[in-house]
Parts: sequence; structure tokens; C-alpha cells
Amino acid sequence: MPLSKIPNNMQAALTDAQMPAGAVLQVVESVRTVWTSTATTHFVSTGLSVVITPSATSSKIVLMGNMNGTYTAAATAYHQFKLYRNASDHGWITSNYGQENSSISGGYTSNYGQSLSWSWLDSPSSTSAQTYELFFRTPTGGTVGYNNYDANGNNTTRSGIIAWEIAV
Repeated sequence: MPLSKIPNNMQAALTDAQMPAGAVLQVVESVRTVWTSTATTHFVSTGLSVVITPSATSSKIVLMGNMNGTYTAAATAYHQFKLYRNASDHGWITSNYGQENSSISGGYTSNYGQSLSWSWLDSPSSTSAQTYELFFRTPTGGTVGYNNYDANGNNTTRSGIIAWEIAV
């Protein structure tokens, strides 16, 4: 059964401005498949970023991300993650993630296969391109990172960021 009895040639396309509140106006995804690590105490890029250009200043941006195969390589090492918008610190995603207090061979831990999932709601109040990027560090030393391998050692491509523009 057709959704409309109006012939296709008489239907006009809706603009983003005509969409009702809550409508998804666009979706942008970025995926990363390479091994990334850091041993620094200052924030560095994870390499995961996404760029979205809102169509209205009133739009909300919903961000969701997943870091697959996170690990620590020292018994006291742990991750801290922050979200940056347009190269500026935008806030904490998580702190003290993946800390291991027990050790295995040589004092190193391995928690490959752990995943970090996160979400964020933003109001950029702009129609300029917005670049969202995930940064991380290890404040206690050691090496932390993610490598896109699951607990069974299978390479995956699930580390990424998705951005939705939502009409308000």
C-alpha cells in the first residue's frame, strides 16, 4: 500500500528546516582500524575523529563511539579519554578506564578485548563544520591503547565515532 496517494511528480522534497523536532537530518561515521597506543601523561589523539556540518544553529549533535580492544601494558596503567571539538577540550568521556591491579608475566597486564562505549549530546550553535576527536592519556605511566582485536584475537573494525544531527 502506498504511503501517499499524491503522485511522485507532485511531491516536493522537505528541507531540513521543515523537518519536525527529533528528526535525524544527517548521519556521519568514521572508523579506525589501526593499532594506536600512548605512554604519555598529556592528552594525545586516538586518531578517531568525525566531521559534521550542522544545517541549523538550533540542531543537536548526538555522538556515539566505541574503542574496541583496549589494553594496558603495566599493572598501574589506565586510560583517560576526553572529547575535543574543533581542537579544544570539550569534556571527559571517562577517567580511570581499564585499570588493572593484578599482573601477569613480567608485571604486564593484557586486557585485549575490552571495549569502551560512550555517548555525548552537543549543541554547537553553528552551521560551520564541527570536528569531534577522541584524545587519551595514561596519567600513571605505562602504555595504554587500543588495537581493534577482540578477546579471541580477531581483528575488527568496530572502533569509531558516529555523529547524528537532530532537528530541534
